[in-house]
Amino acid sequence: MSDESAKWHRNPHGHTSLSRAALDIAEVLRVNARIGRDGSTYWCHPNLPTPSIPSAPLGPHLYAGTSGIALFFAGVWRVYGGDGWRDICLRAITPLRADIREISADPNRAQRLQQPIGGLTGLGSVVYALVRIGDLLGDESIVDDAQRAATMILPDTIATDQKIDLMVGSAGAVLALLALDERRPEEILGGESPIELALRCAERLLQSERWTVSTGSGADGFCHGRAGICTALVKLYERTGRQQLRTFLQQHLSSDKALMSSHGERQPHLNRHSRRSWCKGAAGIALGNIALREILSQDPRMDESVSLLEITADPSLSETDDLCCGNSGRVDTLIHAASVLQEPAYLGKAAELAGSMLERAQHQGRYSLKSTQEVGVDLRLFPGIAGIGYSFARLQSAGGIPCVVAME
Repeated sequence: MSDESAKWHRNPHGHTSLSRAALDIAEVLRVNARIGRDGSTYWCHPNLPTPSIPSAPLGPHLYAGTSGIALFFAGVWRVYGGDGWRDICLRAITPLRADIREISADPNRAQRLQQPIGGLTGLGSVVYALVRIGDLLGDESIVDDAQRAATMILPDTIATDQKIDLMVGSAGAVLALLALDERRPEEILGGESPIELALRCAERLLQSERWTVSTGSGADGFCHGRAGICTALVKLYERTGRQQLRTFLQQHLSSDKALMSSHGERQPHLNRHSRRSWCKGAAGIALGNIALREILSQDPRMDESVSLLEITADPSLSETDDLCCGNSGRVDTLIHAASVLQEPAYLGKAAELAGSMLERAQHQGRYSLKSTQEVGVDLRLFPGIAGIGYSFARLQSAGGIPCVVAME
């Protein structure tokens, strides 16, 4: 970590404004960027195996890879301007775009590709990130490459998907393909359309009993559990009108009265902080209930949405500030709730929570993350500071950048 970024890490923001904090984070990411031989930009993992071995470059994915950081820079450019932020975003995705064009042009190589299809880690995450980066930068050629990436989500891979969740499985692929369908609804380079591929993914979800009977850590949550899977199915129903999807959700939800509850009886192992998180707790489960509000309009569980959002908005800080498990995920969920439910009070609560994050960071000299100072600042989107900056920019954007935790 450079002297400049280390100095920032001890004193993360000279001003208390969210805009200044977001731009400070962008500057840290700029300072810590590496430049490839081709002029592209990349970043490295924070954890160093030994002091003598350099950390590896990040992979391409949204959750903890280069496309996630690039999405942050696209959001910063959209909200605050500055050609430098746009440039670093474009240079960050240059190698990924080149790989996509090369692999998509070689069907045999695409068949051999060993990648999950999920929306946060996998081919779906690349599709989603490129679509949204293209939207934010107003660059249709980036969406063209998202379309090429979708050709690598193969029917055989979908049919054998065992993970099925938002992170690495079919549910995440559904939401990514829905994002692509908004811009490129036609057939994907002579194959199936994004909606047809999404329906294949949904068929895999409907066939699997794994998510309907699972218990334990995150079983009801958004990242690995029912809230994310139900969100994918209901969003696909809203786009296609396929009654089979609505009927399945209604039947499944009516047979599981404890599904997506705020009370936590099914997740006794979660501590107070995890219970509020996006990945396993109330924030992510609230997102699922918000997506399901039409289907569950007469269901008493819709009253749970208020309880879930109140848990999410608890003014006490979680242990970490990241999008996945910490305060930024809660902030982003509250922004989303304020917009979708037209309840501006949630926006105020999001701002209060973000302000408390800033105050704590100023007091302790760093944002609170799972990684320690000894391994350097974590730069990534969901586990690191890029996600914190993204949630701050979202608060300033008045809906100008998408809610990444909902994969909207």
